This record gives sequence, C-alpha cells and structure tokens, in this order.
Amino acid sequence: MIDFGGWDMPVSYPAGTIKEHKAVRESAGLFDVSHMGEAWLRGPRATEAVQRLTTNDVGGAAAGKAVYTLLCRPDGGIVDDCIFYKRSATEYFVILNASNIAKDLAWMREQVGGMVDLE
Repeated sequence: MIDFGGWDMPVSYPAGTIKEHKAVRESAGLFDVSHMGEAWLRGPRATEAVQRLTTNDVGGAAAGKAVYTLLCRPDGGIVDDCIFYKRSATEYFVILNASNIAKDLAWMREQVGGMVDLE
C-alpha cells in the first residue's frame, strides 16, 4: 500500500498485477473512488462553462450520462483528465484526480468562476 492523496492505495497484488488486470478485463472489477475529488457546476450558463473547460462535447451528452474528458488551457495544454456527469443543462458533477483537486478547482474557478456556482 502507498499513500495517494491521503488515502491508502494498493500498488501490487498477491497474484500479480497482470492476473488482476486480466480478471477485471475478462470478468468484472470494482474500483474505490473515495479518494477522488468531487465538485458541482451549477447555473444557467453551466453548459457554456463546461464546454469552455473541456475537450469533449460534455454539453451534448444526454442528462444522466458521463463523459471522460480533458481540462485544457486555452493554448491546448492539458491541465488534467476528469469525468463530467450531466445532470441537466444547468447542473454538472465532475470527478477530479485526488492529487490535483485543489489545482484543478483553482484553475476551473479562474476560467469560469463568474459564469457558474462551483462548489
């Protein structure tokens, strides 16, 4: 086990990582995401804000769907990867990487803080 963002995370498995990987790919797997960051973007301009932040068409997703995407700077550089869930055109939920929660939220606030409530 190692410390990852204040959480204990496994880095190896008794049967080996390849066997563990194959079991997940061929059967099923469960991944605990308790360590990851969570935030809501809400407001009448939420879709506009999400479209400004990400590389994929998160706003075009159906309500209740999730989109794996990248947070990108205006120059195209990658800030981080994340998963956005569209609840409605005015409400989105985002899952952030544990080691980058504060950095990602600060960057998102810089980009669209005046457009949406970000909590």
